[in-house]
Amino acid sequence: MRKTTHVLLGLALADLVLTALGVEVGERHALLALSAVASMVPDLDLALRSLPLVEHRKTFHNVWTLAVVTAVYAYLLGWEAAAAASAAFLSHLASDSLTKVGVWWLHPLGGRVRG
Repeated sequence: MRKTTHVLLGLALADLVLTALGVEVGERHALLALSAVASMVPDLDLALRSLPLVEHRKTFHNVWTLAVVTAVYAYLLGWEAAAAASAAFLSHLASDSLTKVGVWWLHPLGGRVRG
C-alpha cells in the first residue's frame, strides 16, 4: 500500500476512536497529527532495510512494535493519544494484511496473514 493510503486510513480510524472517547475537536486535531505519525511507524523498515535483521513487513509490522508504540504514546501523551495511535498503527497492519505479501503479525514467531 502507499503512504497516503496508510495515513488516510489511520486518520479515519483514529478519528473514530477519539470521537468515541469524547475528545473535543481542538484537542483531537493535535492527536490526529500524532496518529498520522503512528500510522507510518511500520514502514520504518523501508528506511532501515540496509541494517542487519531488518526486513520489510516483518521487523516493524508486528504486535510487538504496536505494544511499544502504544506504551510510548501512553507514557508521553496519555491514554487517549495511545488509543488513537494504536488504531492508526493497526489500520496499517490490517491493510497490509490484505495484500498478497501480507504481514507477519508475530514476527519472529511466524504467523503471516495475507489476502
